Amino acid sequence: MEIVGNNADTATKMTKQIEDWAIFLALSVRPNTTESYLYAMNRFYQAVPKPSAKKYKKRDISRYLSNLRLTGISPAYVKNQTAGIKNFFKWALGKKSPAKNIPYIRVPKKPQRTITLAEIQDILKHLSPYRDCAVRNKVLVLLLIDTGLRASEVCSITIDNIDLERRCLWVTIKGGSLGLAVFSPDTARAIREWLPIRNRIAKSNHLLVSKCGLTPGHKMTPTGLRSNWRNMCKRINKERVRKGEQPIALFSTHPFRRGMVVESTKLGAPTRLVQLAGRWVDLEMVDRYSQTLSAFDFDGYYPSSKLFQENA
Repeated sequence: MEIVGNNADTATKMTKQIEDWAIFLALSVRPNTTESYLYAMNRFYQAVPKPSAKKYKKRDISRYLSNLRLTGISPAYVKNQTAGIKNFFKWALGKKSPAKNIPYIRVPKKPQRTITLAEIQDILKHLSPYRDCAVRNKVLVLLLIDTGLRASEVCSITIDNIDLERRCLWVTIKGGSLGLAVFSPDTARAIREWLPIRNRIAKSNHLLVSKCGLTPGHKMTPTGLRSNWRNMCKRINKERVRKGEQPIALFSTHPFRRGMVVESTKLGAPTRLVQLAGRWVDLEMVDRYSQTLSAFDFDGYYPSSKLFQENA
């Protein structure tokens, strides 16, 4: 990290504290969280340089965060900055942290991108049955909409953790525990179609491996997955534009997680069952992910329709 300030000795003391904290983070939180927290604290230190953690006051932190908001920075960014700064001072000073009483900014919740079954049908329709990557991508799409797995989770699926007879798999989930995911007969059939191709090119025991790129035969990574989605969207939209159809919006892995909640709920799955299938510890995330449901989705559930069906 760049040393800020005129006194190199005092700057080095503060950077040493941040470096020690980085080691603590690496051992206690996920890599993405470590990166986010370090970025937040480095930005704060560069803007408000002081000799050591003990020299900071609550007003230094409050003023910095307030200035971010005044310059038009998004509430989500400010919240992330706040989290990193609070974590550092809690680690460095414990109960004497000057940031302990600084509140998190409220981030307005808005509906996020959720993939629909119509979009999935469109994706599958544009996958060529003659390309190895298309066979793999069919497995990827079906697994995601059935299981709601995260990008890192779907990339980490190994062959020895899949049971095709019972149509289930085990994967390390957020928090480090082992989670169970179940899938449909159609998804199991797609996996069986992919396995001979995968066995021919695989250099690891992971289910989803790269066919080309920098590491052919090795496990797909979240970064590779993002590239895969972009390429799929590009090919689909090229065909749609050629036919005079509206291009589909760019998608990533997480919209499938939301789509799993929304579409299974539309199909009548009990909320508790959706929670278990998605491996959530409580119903809060199920409620959040189903925000795109609307009253119009009540079609098919009208009590009066049931009444007249019985009298028919």
